[in-house]
Amino acid sequence: MEIGLKKENYVFYDTKAELSGAHEEVYETIVPDALPDILSITDSYGLVLVSSRELREERADISGQIRASVMYSSESGSCEHISLQIPFSHSFEINGGEGCVLMGGAELQSIDTRTINPRKIIVRASVRVWAKIIEPKSFELCSGLAEDNSSVQILTEKYSATLPCAAGRRSFTIEDRLELPATRPPAARILRYSCNMPVSDYSVIGRKVVFKGIFVLKILYMSHDGEFLTHTAEIPFSQIADLDGLEDKAECVIRLFPEDISLVPDESSDGRSFDLTFTAEAQVEAYITRSLETVGDLYSTSMKSAVDIRPYSFTGSAGRTSKRQTIRDMIEVPVQVRQGCDAEVYFDAVRTARTDEGVECSANATVRALYMDESGALGTATKKLQVSAVIPSAADTACTAAVSAENIAVSAGVNGVEVRFDVCFEAEFTKREIISAVEGARLEEYGDDAPVRPSVVLRYPSADETLWQMAKRYNTTVDDICAANGITGEPDMTKLLLIPKRR
Repeated sequence: MEIGLKKENYVFYDTKAELSGAHEEVYETIVPDALPDILSITDSYGLVLVSSRELREERADISGQIRASVMYSSESGSCEHISLQIPFSHSFEINGGEGCVLMGGAELQSIDTRTINPRKIIVRASVRVWAKIIEPKSFELCSGLAEDNSSVQILTEKYSATLPCAAGRRSFTIEDRLELPATRPPAARILRYSCNMPVSDYSVIGRKVVFKGIFVLKILYMSHDGEFLTHTAEIPFSQIADLDGLEDKAECVIRLFPEDISLVPDESSDGRSFDLTFTAEAQVEAYITRSLETVGDLYSTSMKSAVDIRPYSFTGSAGRTSKRQTIRDMIEVPVQVRQGCDAEVYFDAVRTARTDEGVECSANATVRALYMDESGALGTATKKLQVSAVIPSAADTACTAAVSAENIAVSAGVNGVEVRFDVCFEAEFTKREIISAVEGARLEEYGDDAPVRPSVVLRYPSADETLWQMAKRYNTTVDDICAANGITGEPDMTKLLLIPKRR
C-alpha cells in the first residue's frame, strides 16, 4: 500500500558553471597619415568594453572591444596619441539550457605596444574573461502525510538556506555633460579615460529592483600649452531592473560593466565641455532565505514499511564581504621627475587559499605610472606587486573573489614616482548543501514474519544514538519513550532507558 505524501514545490536558481580564461589579442596598425613618424613608444593603456554575451546551445560567447590609447614621441620631440578599437571574442564550451542566464565580463591584465617601423605598430593585450551560467531548478520535498495515519511516525527536519530566487541582465544608457572647472586649463586633446561604477544603494519593489550608483570617469588630457592634467567627474544615476521571481525581502548583488563610452567635445566651448554618453550592463542576482521543512524518514509501528529516501543538492549563499587596504609605493626611475601624470593598476586572476583565519585572497598587480621629467619628456615606470588580504569565513564554504583598484593617485617623488591606490577584494561565499527527504513509501501487513518483541526493554543508549533511531528499532514512538522516562529531549547515555512496547 502506497503512503500518500504531501509535497512542497521549491523553485530557485543554481550555479551550473563558473568559467574563466585568458585571451590575448595581437593587433597591427599603421600610424594615421596626419601624424608624424614614431621615434619611441611612451605608454599604452586599455579599457575593456563588453558589448555582447550570448549563451548558445553548446557554448557561451563573450565579445567586445579594447579601447586602447598609445602615446608616443615623434622625431621632432612632440607627444602624439593614437586611439584604437581592438575587437575581441572569447568562447567557453558549455551546454546551456532553457531558462539559463549568462553572467560574465572581462578585464584587462596587460597591454604593450612595440614599433615594427616608424609608421607601423603592434599592440598585444591580455584580457581575462569570465562567465557564470545560472540555471533554473525546482524540486518537490515531502513535507508530511497527505492523510493522518496514527501508526505512521515521521521524522521532520528543518533547514534554512539562502537561495537565488531571480537572476537577470539589463543594459542602460546615461547622457550627461562633462564640464572642466574654470580653474583648470581647457583640453586640447583627450588622451585616455577610465571608469568605475559603484552601486551605492538599492531597494526591491515587487518584481523590480531600483538601484542607485555613481559613474566615476577619470580623464587624462593635454592642454593647449602641452601640460598633462587629469580630471575626475562623478555622475549619479538611478535605474530599474525587472526580474521574474524577485521577492520583496530579497537581497541583491548588482554588478555593473561598461559597454560603451563616448566623449565628444563641444566645439563652441574651446575644450571645456564634452557630451558624455555611456552604456552599461547591470547583472543582478537576488537571494532569499527560505525555511525548508522535509520528512527525512518514516516508519509504521504496526506494519512493515519500505521507504525511498533521495538526496537533493543545491548551492546556497553563505554571504559576501569585502576588504580594503591602501597601497603606497615608490617606483624608482633614473631621472628627476617633475610631475606624475597618471597611473593605472592591472591585476592577474585572484588566487584563494584556506588559512586558519579564513580565506587568503591574493593577486599579482602591475602598476604603471606615466610621468614627466625635468626636461619635459614623458616616461613610463612599471612595478609589479603582490597584494593579499585574509577574509574570515566558515571552513565548509567555497570562495569566489575579485579585486579592483580605486582612488589611484600619482605624484613626483624624491627618487621616482610615488603611487597610491586602494585595493578592494570582493569575496562571495557559497555552500553546497545536500539534504535527504522521503520520496516515496509503502506499507505492508505482517505475515508469519511478524517480529516478536518484549513488552519492555531496558538498555543504555549507545553513542550518537537518537530517540528516533531507538523508537524505529523497537516499533514504538518517541513520545512513548519520553513519557515512560520523564524526559523531553535526547537521553543521558549514563542512565538506563525504558523502552515500552507500542500498544
